[in-house]
Amino acid sequence: MGRSLGLMLCASLLAPLPALAQEDEPVVEVVPVEEAAAEPAEPAGGAVVEEMAAEPAEEETDVTGSFVDVFYVPTTVLEIPGVLDENGDGIGGRGLYRFGRHFAASGEYHWRRYEKADIELSERRLGFGLVAKNDSGDLGGLFLEYQQLESDLDDIDGFGVHGRLSHAPYEWLRFHGDLGYLWLEGDAEKYGGFEFTAGLVFSIGRNGLFVDWRRTVLEGKDSGVGPTVQDVRVGARLTFGG
Repeated sequence: MGRSLGLMLCASLLAPLPALAQEDEPVVEVVPVEEAAAEPAEPAGGAVVEEMAAEPAEEETDVTGSFVDVFYVPTTVLEIPGVLDENGDGIGGRGLYRFGRHFAASGEYHWRRYEKADIELSERRLGFGLVAKNDSGDLGGLFLEYQQLESDLDDIDGFGVHGRLSHAPYEWLRFHGDLGYLWLEGDAEKYGGFEFTAGLVFSIGRNGLFVDWRRTVLEGKDSGVGPTVQDVRVGARLTFGG
């Protein structure tokens, strides 16, 4: 009897222990799988990439090499073999404008006066060309020009094809050259011949000073005789577009 009472007493004392053990266990909240999947993952850097891709690329336009010149001609020589050999001076202006990436338009007006012979020679040029520039800043192009020369001797006009190149070994110095062939026609005869120009530009910021020399040699198709014109030009240059 005493043994039975002892067992009952021990059982009553140990009964609360399982309940206490259950209360001490941490409660773990289970998140449903559907709710966890519903939350979108935030991409690392994805928004930046999409935003950059959404911005339209700007059309590349480079008009570097565009300029306007005004010049004085301290010396010009007009020579016709066996007929004329005169010195004079003059003034003028010219310009080149690049548009798009590979196109350019050019223009020039040049006036000369030979006092001893009392002759005036005016010249107009309008051109269109294809141009290209490399990473070093060298600029080259092929131009087709309409040219008109008016003088007291004859008025001639026609077209010329010109290859042009400019190169800057330093930021403050640029060389330029032009080699062309002309087809011109006057009242009495047709002319053909070469033209060569070479010069230097000294940059002062966006502007500059230049000097160049140009020689035009024309030959009559029937007579074999034509005028030769040589000019030395000095002037100021305004560059724009880069």
